[in-house]
Amino acid sequence: MKNFLTLLFMIQFVGVFEQVTYAQETATITTEPAYERPQRLFGHYRLHLGVAQPTFNAMEHYKDFYGATDPGPFMQFDVFAFDWFVTVGGMFRMGYFSDRGSAIKTNSTDGTIEKDSNAPLSLTVVPLQFAATFEGTPFNRKWIVFSGWVGMEYSYFEEVRVNPDVDSSTSTTTSQKKTFFMAPTPTQKAAKTEEPTYVNRGWKSGQVVGAAMSFRIDQFDERAANSLSDTIGFNAIYLSPFIEVVRSPASGVSFGRNTIGMAFTFESAR
Repeated sequence: MKNFLTLLFMIQFVGVFEQVTYAQETATITTEPAYERPQRLFGHYRLHLGVAQPTFNAMEHYKDFYGATDPGPFMQFDVFAFDWFVTVGGMFRMGYFSDRGSAIKTNSTDGTIEKDSNAPLSLTVVPLQFAATFEGTPFNRKWIVFSGWVGMEYSYFEEVRVNPDVDSSTSTTTSQKKTFFMAPTPTQKAAKTEEPTYVNRGWKSGQVVGAAMSFRIDQFDERAANSLSDTIGFNAIYLSPFIEVVRSPASGVSFGRNTIGMAFTFESAR
């Protein structure tokens, strides 16, 4: 009888030991820390994709040649030093503007200025911006973020003009003053053809300052926001209206302008 009780006790002890061991293994499995994305060396970055509406107020008679300006797309990339309520960093932006218009000419009858429908113009501007930027927010989850930037702009421009009424083999100094928005240099004058084409291209520099207010919109769909963070590393999405002022030197062609725009802003995970 004593041996039977001893055997029964041993069986029960082994059963309890196995249950404790299984519980410990289960607890070990379920308490493993979830994967965390490593911290970035330079805090976080932002990618902006948007549209900007410029007003070239520094160019005299722009509206006479081209009328109202059309909006153009841009892409901007920001890198910040750290991720906190207030931070500083740097930005790069590339934009694109294109417009079409007509040259103007002097009416031989009454001397008035009028558009020449037979002399079309096309203007392309590609601004490149390098600036210091800063941002701040009073909210821990960044519901609203205020940002600003100041820096330099380098704009590539190209204006193409077709003027079938001007013979390119003759002096065009007087005609250019009456007909063209930006007068080409002699080396840019095309060879004599049925429709002489003039191209004026180059680079202009200027100073830029701007400000934006970003409203977080990804929290309206948390499941989609979490999926976006896990797949490509974007932690937040904002809608960002902004204003910007560019000033160029007064000499020569100036692309100084006031700009308003809107962008979708994608912020990296912390």
